[in-house]
Amino acid sequence: MAGQVEFYFDYVSPMSYFGFHRVLDLQARTGCEIIWRPMFLGAVMKATGNRPPGVVEAKRNYFFVDTVRHAKRFDLPFTFNPHFPFDSRKALNITASLLEDGALIPFMKAMFHHSWGEPKNLADEAVLRDVLTGEEFCTDQFMARADATENAEIISEFTKMALEHGIFGAPSFVVGNEMYFGQDRIDFVEDALTEKSWIR
Repeated sequence: MAGQVEFYFDYVSPMSYFGFHRVLDLQARTGCEIIWRPMFLGAVMKATGNRPPGVVEAKRNYFFVDTVRHAKRFDLPFTFNPHFPFDSRKALNITASLLEDGALIPFMKAMFHHSWGEPKNLADEAVLRDVLTGEEFCTDQFMARADATENAEIISEFTKMALEHGIFGAPSFVVGNEMYFGQDRIDFVEDALTEKSWIR
């Protein structure tokens, strides 16, 4: 089995944290190619009129419980980030600069971990610097990338692409012309790679 999967994500999304690990497992299991698409979820939500779970009390209460369930099921550390919703754009911009770099996956693992495993306020430049240093990245170089216009433009382009695919939240996956929303749709993503057809 092979094929390509576009993975649209933002570090501010706890379900993207689970989706990231699940799509890596999918890649290991199927040999598919992952096309990483960091996007700015805030802009996607605004453009589509989507509302975060936190604005609906019953949904918010369920979401807290459900994220803990997922963390236990996937054996991942999880603590709800007290700074949520934090501005992830500096971390996203660095990600954009690493798309063709071997440091991409280690960096993404670190950013997701420090968003939801051992949560920190990644919007705070001093905190982000400390995280980069602690994870043994090139702190000054990466911080320069965080503020680079060309990297912000990549994120803007991926965000636009997400909207063109009909994406309204994170994580989302695209296989061919089909979009799948949510880390719990990874089975359908795998089916799409095998050319199984559920809804056409």
